[in-house]
Amino acid sequence: MSSETEDEPPVSGHALAVVGRAPLRPLVALAITIVVGNVLVVSPWTPLNVAGGVWLLIALPTLLLFSKVPWPDRGLLALLLSIAGSLLLLVIPALVMNYVLPLAGIDRPLSKVPLLVVANVVAVALTAWRRDATPGLPRGGRIPLSGGERWLAALSAIVLVLSIAGPTRLNNGLSGNVTLVMLALVLVLLVLLVVLAARVREIVVISCIYTAGVALLLMTSLRGWFITGHDIQFEYQMFTYTNAAGAWNVTSFRNAYNACLSITILPTVIENITGLPGLYIFKVLAQLLFALCPIVVYLIGRRFLGRKMSVLGATFFMIFPTYYNDMPFLVRQEVALFFVGLLVAVAVQVDWPLWLRRATITCLSIASVLSHYSTTYVLILIMLGALCVRMVGLRLPVGRRNDSRVQNALGGRFGFGLLEVAVLAAAAYLWAGPVTHTGGQVRESLSATVAQLTGSPADRSADTSYALWSAARPSNDELLAEYEEESLSGTAAERAQGQYLPLDVLSAYPVTKAPEEVVPVSPVGRLIQDRGVDLYTVSYTVKRSAAAGFQVLILLGLVMAWRRRSSGGNDQGAVYGLAVGGAATVAVIAVLPALSVEYGVFRALQQALLVLAPVMALGVTQLCSLLGRRAGAVLPAALLIGLLPALSGASSQVLGGFSPQLYLNNSGLYYNIYYVNAREIAGTEWLRREAEKSARDNVQVDISSDRYTINRVRSVLPLPKATDIFPPLVRTDALVFLGTPTMEKGISTINFKGSLITYRYPLGLLDREKDLLYANGGAEVYG
Repeated sequence: MSSETEDEPPVSGHALAVVGRAPLRPLVALAITIVVGNVLVVSPWTPLNVAGGVWLLIALPTLLLFSKVPWPDRGLLALLLSIAGSLLLLVIPALVMNYVLPLAGIDRPLSKVPLLVVANVVAVALTAWRRDATPGLPRGGRIPLSGGERWLAALSAIVLVLSIAGPTRLNNGLSGNVTLVMLALVLVLLVLLVVLAARVREIVVISCIYTAGVALLLMTSLRGWFITGHDIQFEYQMFTYTNAAGAWNVTSFRNAYNACLSITILPTVIENITGLPGLYIFKVLAQLLFALCPIVVYLIGRRFLGRKMSVLGATFFMIFPTYYNDMPFLVRQEVALFFVGLLVAVAVQVDWPLWLRRATITCLSIASVLSHYSTTYVLILIMLGALCVRMVGLRLPVGRRNDSRVQNALGGRFGFGLLEVAVLAAAAYLWAGPVTHTGGQVRESLSATVAQLTGSPADRSADTSYALWSAARPSNDELLAEYEEESLSGTAAERAQGQYLPLDVLSAYPVTKAPEEVVPVSPVGRLIQDRGVDLYTVSYTVKRSAAAGFQVLILLGLVMAWRRRSSGGNDQGAVYGLAVGGAATVAVIAVLPALSVEYGVFRALQQALLVLAPVMALGVTQLCSLLGRRAGAVLPAALLIGLLPALSGASSQVLGGFSPQLYLNNSGLYYNIYYVNAREIAGTEWLRREAEKSARDNVQVDISSDRYTINRVRSVLPLPKATDIFPPLVRTDALVFLGTPTMEKGISTINFKGSLITYRYPLGLLDREKDLLYANGGAEVYG
């Protein structure tokens, strides 16, 4: 245990003081709040709807579960588990209603009235359960802050405000300087938190971790006035289908996304009861939930680390680029990782009764299955890896097995065994198979993996390029040429019949890779550039070095955890087993191309960091002790100062000459393919009306558009199926819809073999072969 707080216990209920027992008739008080909540929900004013809905759906169930479940310690972990329980109580009853109420003639089981009825049933049932443990209402009160705590609180408030102001300015066409300042202040906040962690109260530490986590997520999620981002645009479509129908029906759109109740039933329940629009549920509420994960990482670290290094572990989880680059666009995985993080935290609570750990883990496993498919599969692999580590210890010779060091390192008492893993795997199979029939992607991935293991060539995700063991990949020029060849060969027969543009026309308008957009060079960057230094090379080297350093810290943490086994305990052994399982899972996904393309190395690593991040902090702890007191005192802060600016792109933004980040610029790859603007929506509305008019006349209309343009506008308006506008794939009679990036910059983007490739679009081809039917300055339609 780290030296600054060796004998300090982890955060407890005494530190939180969440609830207190009401002096008079708590049951009556709770009943009154249920009535008031219903009145607010049916009121005509949205803010009152939100207040009443949040109380009925989240706050009240959380309060009751926190007080009535026999948690060994009513502290922060119990509170987070109660929040998870309240979310599960939103989804499971709604899922049951979705199937039962139509049998009684109710065609919209997920509309407001049925959902409000079931919310009241859940609230009353929880209130009546274990009446002797009924809590009083939460009591407010001011928490006096010391001098250092006041500085941390003020800095946290400023960071939170800037995390909202920064993307708002960018959405209005201004610069990203406010967000850049926010990133600098987040770095200051995290460094101060690491330095002062042992001198301030734990509730302040936790609050600052949460604020930093929220700020990093909001700076990305709040970009754009519509839904912005990769997966989230398709996720939002699934939500709109469920919400509009008032029922969840996986057969209406049989897709793995539609099987994720975290983006279908859950937001539908919340919107219908609270009145909060789905746009805010996805862009804000989901981020507030996922920002609890760094706190979970902190709690896992507190099982065997002091405050300072536990904060460092939570910080490692937050500064990994996927946390703020991609997770705000992966709502289903954000929800699932909240459940998975709590599962890991419960698994290492070796002092909890085994029955409670296993029951809680089973509930969290089911929540993960219902939330996100691939997160569940990665969780199964991690759990199996952890059990393998334990089995290694059990198979050692008796003399070695009884060695306390080996027991501590390998003999951690997990809250799960093969039975729990089998139940989780069976639930995942049943949900993706017989229940929803959406497991095709898994079968394809497994088939491709088997083929690759038997010697067949396969393509790797671009994520693997930052791995220490990364293999050579084809260049984007080579991939573009291969995609063009496949497109021509796949349409040759129909092209001969005149259904596609002729080859002689295409040859006059060749397709070439577009140069990468870069941030304008700053005065500081120009000074460096004038000395003959290439800024792109500098920024790329810095980012790659930071990524390599991050991986080295993971390896160092695993090694140091093993070396420290003689002073650990069963809790540390459990963490070590899960960490090895997590590292092995990420390595397998990175090495096997099919898995790297389908599931993404970075996303898998973000999940594994739930347990790897504290182990990284453990490695830093041991390294500090080896370096001596003075050097060891500054090492954690130095790591943060070196890693966050490089990984976030802040250092590249200051210099210029490197790829723009969406949360700092109105340019760059993510901006071009995921940012929705009003002119594109207006063009989509015109195109939709034309398609509907043709359908009424029994005329089939083929639409061609950039894949990413179609996906982003579909998150706002429904649009018929469209083919790609890659020139060899454009039909002679198709309507061609161009979005803003193609119009203004003459570019389009494809996703081929795990790589995003932006190419110059030959607009002259459309001017020659088709007529301009519609234009509004941000969208065009040719036909």
